Amino acid sequence: MQKKNTIPEARLIIGRKPLLEAFGEGKTIDKIFLLTNATGPETTEIKMHAKEKNVPISYVPQEKLARFTKANHQGVVALTSLIEYDDLQSIIDLAVDKGETPIIMVLDGITDTRNLGAIARSAYCFGAHALVLPIANNAAITEEAVKTSAGALEKLPVCKVPSVQQAFDVLRMNGIAIAATAVTKAD
Repeated sequence: MQKKNTIPEARLIIGRKPLLEAFGEGKTIDKIFLLTNATGPETTEIKMHAKEKNVPISYVPQEKLARFTKANHQGVVALTSLIEYDDLQSIIDLAVDKGETPIIMVLDGITDTRNLGAIARSAYCFGAHALVLPIANNAAITEEAVKTSAGALEKLPVCKVPSVQQAFDVLRMNGIAIAATAVTKAD
């Protein structure tokens, strides 16, 4: 039995040209699902835009794309974002211009969308200036994450970066102290 897609159709962009138009209009894309063997100039352009905008691409078989839609997807389905992403350097500059010490939370390995929402809620209450998410190894910002955040994900700036290391490099270049925590399992 084929699994049904649970993503609302309003968040889907189906087809190569519609996706390229969405990039051209500045729409925020969360993720791209691309047919494993997709080729051609439009596919190359999609990959270029994805790299520029830090949008992860999952290379998937035909069956996975068929779960999203029965329409002619041309080997690509994209998921639009529920929020707008901000530039990390711009957030830092804004805080410094206000005379504030930037408080930036960098998340890595948060795989549950409800946990992501709860962390965003706490960060907002704590007065954080932004939440930073690497493009890989994190839960997506879904309707459930937004709901759990109690509106914090719509108020707190969220930055998407290629990696945690890149975020740390930007923070260090701006003279921002880094404190890290990790959860480890006891033996």
